[in-house]
Amino acid sequence: MRTGPFFADVVRGVEDVAYEAGYSLFLCNTDEDPVKEATYIELAVPRTSGRHPDPVGARTDLTRC
Repeated sequence: MRTGPFFADVVRGVEDVAYEAGYSLFLCNTDEDPVKEATYIELAVPRTSGRHPDPVGARTDLTRC
């Protein structure tokens, strides 16, 4: 799990830059839960133009992303 003030500052900076460029940031925390991961992927895929998945565990089949 990524925590702490540094991570929050980085995410805030990324969101600020994305917003200024006309994009929105969709950030989810799966808590290493594959069911939550699948749910977020299903929500994001039809609405996003770019994704950076960080898969739960050793899962590497994220071709739907």
